[in-house]
Amino acid sequence: MKPALSVAGYVFLLALIGGLVYQNALDGPFVLDDHDSIVGNPAIRRLNSLSAALNPPPAECTFCTRPFINLTICANYAWGALNPRAYHLTNIAFHLAAVLALFGLLGRVFRRLGLADAEAAKWSFLCALIWAVHPLATAAANYPSQRAELAVGLFFFLMLYGLDRAGETRHAPLWLAFSVFACLLGMGSKENMIVAPGLALTYDRLFLSRSWKVLFRRRGLYYAALLATASWPVYRHWLYSPHLQHAGLHADTWWDYLFTQAWGLNRLIRLVIWPHPLVFDYGSVLIRSLAEVWAPALVLLILLAVTGWALFRRPPWGFAGLCFFSFLAPSVFFPAIGQPIAEHRMYAPLAFALVLIVMGLRLLAQSWKWPAAGLPVLLGLAALSLGLTTRYRNTIYRSEAALYTDSIAHWPINARAYYCRGVARVLAGDAAGGLADYSRALEIMPHYVKCRISRAALLAQQQRFEAALADLDRAASMEPTAHVLAFRGHVLSRLKRYPEAADSLEQAVRSDPGEPKAWSALAWLRATAGDEAVRDGTRAVRSAEKAAQLQPGDPAVLDALAAALAEAGRFDEAIATAGLALELARQNKDDALTDQITVRLASFRKGIPWRD
Repeated sequence: MKPALSVAGYVFLLALIGGLVYQNALDGPFVLDDHDSIVGNPAIRRLNSLSAALNPPPAECTFCTRPFINLTICANYAWGALNPRAYHLTNIAFHLAAVLALFGLLGRVFRRLGLADAEAAKWSFLCALIWAVHPLATAAANYPSQRAELAVGLFFFLMLYGLDRAGETRHAPLWLAFSVFACLLGMGSKENMIVAPGLALTYDRLFLSRSWKVLFRRRGLYYAALLATASWPVYRHWLYSPHLQHAGLHADTWWDYLFTQAWGLNRLIRLVIWPHPLVFDYGSVLIRSLAEVWAPALVLLILLAVTGWALFRRPPWGFAGLCFFSFLAPSVFFPAIGQPIAEHRMYAPLAFALVLIVMGLRLLAQSWKWPAAGLPVLLGLAALSLGLTTRYRNTIYRSEAALYTDSIAHWPINARAYYCRGVARVLAGDAAGGLADYSRALEIMPHYVKCRISRAALLAQQQRFEAALADLDRAASMEPTAHVLAFRGHVLSRLKRYPEAADSLEQAVRSDPGEPKAWSALAWLRATAGDEAVRDGTRAVRSAEKAAQLQPGDPAVLDALAAALAEAGRFDEAIATAGLALELARQNKDDALTDQITVRLASFRKGIPWRD
């Protein structure tokens, strides 16, 4: 078979096999970060402006530091709103494109290392195939919010491909421009692409240029352009970055984080070879002592030393090792305290590790004089096994409860997994199961404020207000935010402890004067409390007007304003405001609020203020 035809056949097989392996990954729900980054992210709803899509606002719930990913998420929203299928389909497309880019790059590298065209195509196909179906890649491929990992892999391989093509063609300027553009898109995808210019420089020196002098004479401007692309993520991180938020961490916490990384990287390396058990979420627990991780730390130091040695004595092998560690380095040295260990970060490093394994096995097979077809057949069987495992892993992502149950089974010390499964169970109508999960999460991590608030909300729904107040008191002692204090005030009012409720709500609006729900809750209490000493129509109107100014057109806020106006004796205004609130509630198809406003409106028409 001619090499060109063989290459085309390999491309077809990679796309076909990759598509078949991930065909059952389209129907998973949004999970974990997706709820804030996609479902609750207003920045993805404005594809009409390319500039706006590429400049998401600086906030934790947006892709502020990953503008290109924000653009792709905006495109998904424009295509299918919040239907997860469109987001999963795009993720799979990114993964398949990255696999093909790796195949193309490796083919060129192997030919440079002396393999014949057909041999280069065969071994680049086998390396790309194992990566395409490896279960460890599912952590990125099945997780829409981690599309950045897929994009970095794709654009890094395209960047090196363009650089390699520029080394042997008269169209060098066009290929270099292509390479710079790929690097730019990678920089706009995730901050770990910051290592790409240095790796491109190393690749050039090892594979393309006879000396540093020749390298910079030929492509000095190209490397200046690559460095310039790094200004994009640097600027976006300067605006907002969860990593920079931790820049002032106590030295002990930094060391704890590094100890955790030593253990975590060893585990992730083992998963390359034996991908079981995979864990979607490892939680945020840090290892506190070097004594617990000295052996993993020693293993990492040995691997780094071998990589350094190989760069000088076996450059192709050393370069693959350098890429592996380089892409992991940003998450090691820039703490992601909320998720110190994450399998999705292995997406691009996994490719380099698998190339080392496959080509290492090739050398062993040659030295042991195996039949020519022996190792490819074994690798094909390995790909079949890995692919079936990946298809099974995809099914776990079809349900949030199932995904977190799997995480708990393999990592039972993770409070967040219990909390997230509890949320999923509550949404599915299993309040008892959700409450049990919240309680277990708090046993593991008593200072888990978000979980305390959620348990308090569930207890309040069950009319267990004393228990809910206990959780909110504990939450307020740790994080006295406006949300916690306002919720606490609501629960106190349901317990008829009106003066304490008023005090908690006053603290809430002082804590965050821009929080409309706190102002609205304070207005409602001042207007409707069963304690005459707490009611104050004038102050209630001022609070409700403040809430309406902060959140105009909200029917619940207008409902509170109507109650305040009635308490102040301004019944005509109360009736008009309640009527507007009723119309908006009907437009929003909020049947419960519609019924409540209807009853209160009838009371106002009789000249009777509302009492809670």
